[in-house]
Amino acid sequence: MSDRRPPIAAGAGPAEVPARVVDALHAAARAAESVRPARRDADSVAVTVGDEALNGGASPIATSSARAAAHDAMSPLVTADDAEASSSARSVAPRESVVAALVAAGADVRRDEPLARHTSFRIGGPADLFVAAATVSELQAALRAARAHGYPVFFLGGGSNLLVSDRGVRGLVVKLGKPFDFVEWQLDADGGALRVGAAVPFKRLVAQTVAAGLAGLEFGEGIPGTIGGGLLMNAGAFGGEIGGVVTVLEAVDESGERIDLPRERLGFAYRRLTLPTRALITAVRLRLERGDAVTLAASVADAKARRDRHQPKGHPNAGSIFKNPPGTFAGRLLEEVGLKGARLGDAMFSDRHANFIVNLGRARAADVKGLIDLATRTVQRRRGVELEPEVRLVGDW
Repeated sequence: MSDRRPPIAAGAGPAEVPARVVDALHAAARAAESVRPARRDADSVAVTVGDEALNGGASPIATSSARAAAHDAMSPLVTADDAEASSSARSVAPRESVVAALVAAGADVRRDEPLARHTSFRIGGPADLFVAAATVSELQAALRAARAHGYPVFFLGGGSNLLVSDRGVRGLVVKLGKPFDFVEWQLDADGGALRVGAAVPFKRLVAQTVAAGLAGLEFGEGIPGTIGGGLLMNAGAFGGEIGGVVTVLEAVDESGERIDLPRERLGFAYRRLTLPTRALITAVRLRLERGDAVTLAASVADAKARRDRHQPKGHPNAGSIFKNPPGTFAGRLLEEVGLKGARLGDAMFSDRHANFIVNLGRARAADVKGLIDLATRTVQRRRGVELEPEVRLVGDW
């Protein structure tokens, strides 16, 4: 094990990182260096999808189980329980057999695709197989091919609110391609009904609806990622949430069938959406009310100004790391225990907003997770508050 200690620094301001926090960061660095190297096997992979940390909430895919009620921007169609049962009963089909089936289905398959290219953190190891689906029929075929071979499938949205392991993701990672970036408009005197593809950037949709004089999404100025990812985490800010304007979700279930899920079958809650079945969201129908374009633009400008004052710029990040506990703010708690500006390797709690971890250039997932674990323990011990991560950990940890 190396004796190298990562750089650890305090953020701007009068408070410095306490010595006990520095010691804890050094211990985390040593633990991170002991992690085994990435497993690469060109012929086969085990049917496993990580640990409990995998189950979270901001992706266009979900399960109906309570344990996986809030899958993130990348999330398994095969759950950890499914994987454990399956691995004891049969081995996974060789990877090249799955590739052949996907190619026959018309998919453009990439092997060992670095997922750092697809996440806002710019962190993440390789996916065994990667497909960017261009159509619903291609998506259906890919899901059916993977299911026929017992191959685990993960869905990658816009890649925000997500931390992918340095060892990457075993199985097939599916991302929606450019054809899923569309908006269909039906305007009337009272407002408008919109059909929005899951790959549409959230921030761009906000700008378009405000320009059209439609109210209901202005809270989303600055929310990273896509509409699909925003739906599964019920993205919101400044008192608004996307769940409040949804009428129907369009999806493809794990068997490859297209389904429509009306609002009454959807379980929106704080930073999560529970679906009645495992499914991958392809589009959403929204109902927005008529508003005054000038007033709406002013509201968006105010939200942007508040974000610009308090949130980090210039370095890749995944958005808020922790959900706000009832009655307080995660960033305030992190600052109170001296973690604002704390650094492990090239991962650092922002010195502008403590509830953001930024990638200073070459951060590893292990560095980020070390900071998350340290913050969770420290806030629990010193403030008696259990922080719940908003960013989701996925892949081979």
